Amino acid sequence: MIKIITRHDEVVNQIFTFNNKWTVSVSIGRGSYSHPKGHQGLNPERSSVEVAVFDNNDNFETCWVYENLFNRDIGDDIVGGVTSNELAKVMNFVADMPIIDLEKGMPIIERASQHDKNTKTNS
Repeated sequence: MIKIITRHDEVVNQIFTFNNKWTVSVSIGRGSYSHPKGHQGLNPERSSVEVAVFDNNDNFETCWVYENLFNRDIGDDIVGGVTSNELAKVMNFVADMPIIDLEKGMPIIERASQHDKNTKTNS
């Protein structure tokens, strides 16, 4: 996983790019949908962050991830108020996503969990 941290005025943005080339962008600070807005420090029980998810072709996939992971329609490419527990679930889910081949319109690699299901079904 590659991690890039950038600071813009009073916003800290961390970009996590996984081996499958999917990316999770996490922001906190003024101008983002997070809490706290300033530099009061993070308390995992009361803090939240702003999250966006991109596939390996740099397309927003935040809505799709939230629909499939949480059965929740967020209606936007960016979701705010994300708790540390929710962020951990998103990161794990995204790390397991396939690489999408745009020319063929299908994954280049299967998700491990899907492969396991197919193996059990075919046994």
